Amino acid sequence: MKALLLMAALLLPAAALAAPHCDKLPKRVEREQSAIRPVQRMIVTAPKHLYFHRIPDRGCATKVSVPRDSALTAYNEWKGWYSVQYNDQGEMTSGWVKGSGLRAAGAMGLDTRIAHETGQSAPRLPPDASALVERVAQCTHFAGEFNGDQSEHDKRINATMTELRCGALEDDVAALRRKHAGDAAVLKALDEAGQP
Repeated sequence: MKALLLMAALLLPAAALAAPHCDKLPKRVEREQSAIRPVQRMIVTAPKHLYFHRIPDRGCATKVSVPRDSALTAYNEWKGWYSVQYNDQGEMTSGWVKGSGLRAAGAMGLDTRIAHETGQSAPRLPPDASALVERVAQCTHFAGEFNGDQSEHDKRINATMTELRCGALEDDVAALRRKHAGDAAVLKALDEAGQP
């Protein structure tokens, strides 16, 4: 009988044995995960492919993988696992990946984008302006990630946008524009960050 049970256990795929606990993010992970602010661009360094997991657990791998050198957006970290999103020509995939298959490629947001696209250093802004410009860029980014289907992904995006206080952005930008009305660099940075 023991031999039969052992044989059955060996023949069942690991995902089938682990499936029930993979359906929901453990409360411990919800409590202990660290939000990455600003979100980070990560590059896949795994030899061939990096597999997505439903939760940060090796037994919860999905069939979805991304090839080496693909760019991911990392939102949260927990014990070497990253909650990421992959945009494959408009098709968004979210999940957890092991950090050992990634390398950081810089923060997502205005300052990084300007420096990389123009090859010049980002403009020096006053601290209050720099912080708000980054917030505008982040809110604009996350607004574009929202699917509107009330999925777990949307709940995470909504929580992040609440944390960033995106709902108060219009008033905060107006106040900053008044404060720095004579500073062309601040006004240009706000415009380029995505604020209408």
